[in-house]
Amino acid sequence: MTDGGRLRVLSWNVAGRVAVLERQIARVVGERPDVVLLQETTRRTTPAWREALEAAGLGVRATEPPGPGARRLGALAAARGHVRDPAGAPTAPWPERLAGVVAEGPSGPLEAWSAYVPQAANGWVKVETLEALAALLVRPGAPPRLLGGDLNTPRAESAEGEITTFAQRRRGAAPIPGRGPRWDLAERRILTGLAPEVVDAFRALHGYGVRARSWVYPSGMGGYRLDHLLLSRELTATAVAYRHDWREEGLSDHAALVAEVARA
Repeated sequence: MTDGGRLRVLSWNVAGRVAVLERQIARVVGERPDVVLLQETTRRTTPAWREALEAAGLGVRATEPPGPGARRLGALAAARGHVRDPAGAPTAPWPERLAGVVAEGPSGPLEAWSAYVPQAANGWVKVETLEALAALLVRPGAPPRLLGGDLNTPRAESAEGEITTFAQRRRGAAPIPGRGPRWDLAERRILTGLAPEVVDAFRALHGYGVRARSWVYPSGMGGYRLDHLLLSRELTATAVAYRHDWREEGLSDHAALVAEVARA
């Protein structure tokens, strides 16, 4: 942990890429982060990430994806200094999509989670994962905690703060057949429904007047803000930004999220 409990947090969906792995690692380590949360790690890329982050002074916890197909992708959480496994990890339908670590610092423990929520094409596993994450974030007796990751939501956000989920076809519409209110609520709750206990760091700092996308179509036209950092009420973000230049360099199809976080 840094002096005074201030943390540099980096969350990134690294897209399982091998050809640019060394460049990805150089970018991440170059940010000198205190907490690193990665998604779409794989059996092939995780050893290199672990070696590099441990050499940079971070303790690492990573999942072992069962593979193949959609289940070849995992998650990694790392934090500076002495770390331990968190207590009370949720029962997620695809457990390899969630990695957590508890870091001990001068201001007390901090719990950090990396999450990669399955896409809507995988059906109700997406909903069940979002519900498990919501329960994780508000469970009683937990230390201050943050969760970064590719949550695969929302479809859109209005300047007034209205969320459109992937259970809707357009803003304000009723849930589409086959998804329904439970799906809509799971996406909506993880972003806005846990406040004030848990907040979306980017929106808490910038409001909804700032338009942001973390994943953009290859054509450059259209995209979604799928990548988020959620903070429990004991934490506050003093800076949050997306590193679009890393995405534009072809290092991933997602922009990384970099934040400065302090005890509230």
